[in-house]
Amino acid sequence: RSRLLELGRDAVRFGWPQLLTALLVSGLTTLDVALVRTLDTPEAAGLYASASVIGRMGLLLPGALTCIIFVEAARARAGLKLVIITIALAFGLAACVLLPVLVAPGWILGLLLGERYVGAAHLLQVTTAAMCCMAVAQAAMMHLLGRRNYAYVFVLAAAVAGFLLAVYVLKPQALGMAWLLLATNGLVLLACVFMAVAVARREGMALPEMVK
Repeated sequence: RSRLLELGRDAVRFGWPQLLTALLVSGLTTLDVALVRTLDTPEAAGLYASASVIGRMGLLLPGALTCIIFVEAARARAGLKLVIITIALAFGLAACVLLPVLVAPGWILGLLLGERYVGAAHLLQVTTAAMCCMAVAQAAMMHLLGRRNYAYVFVLAAAVAGFLLAVYVLKPQALGMAWLLLATNGLVLLACVFMAVAVARREGMALPEMVK
C-alpha cells in the first residue's frame, strides 16, 4: 500500500509538468491552423492546413528521438557533453526533414496531396521550419525535465501568450501566420537550449531521484 501511495505522489509530482508541456507545445503547433481559418479566406486556410500537416514531420521524427534520449541520458548520468550531443542529433534529424522541403516543396506537395496544393509551397517551407525548431527545443526540454527544472514551462506559456497577442494585434493572413509561428518557436528553441546548457554546467547534470 505504501508503495502505491509513493507511486501516486510521484505521478502527481512529475505528471503536471509533463501535462503542461504537452498542452503548451500543442498550442504552438496547432493554434495557428485554427486562427488562419478566422483571419484568411477558406482557400488560404485549406492550403495552410495542408502545409501544416506535412510540416509536422519536422516535429514528429526528431520528437520520437527525445524520449529515447531521455532514458539513455538517465542511465548514463548525463553530462554537458551528452546534452550537446542530444541537441545536435535532434538538429540533424530536423535538418534531414527540412532540407528537402526547402529544396523541392512544390514537388513534395504534388506527390503527397496533388497538383492543386502546389501553391502552398512557401507555406510548407515556413511551417516545417517552425516545427523543426520546436522539435529541437523538445530535446532540450527533456534534459530540463530530467533535472526537475521546470523553468521552460514558463517560457512555453509566455510564448503561447505572446503568439496570441501578436495575432490579435497584427491579424496576419496565412503566410504572416507561418512566419509568426516560426519566430515564436525559434525564440523557444533559443531559450530552451540556453537553459539546458546552463543547467548542465551549473549542476554538473547530477541525476535527481526520479531517474536514479
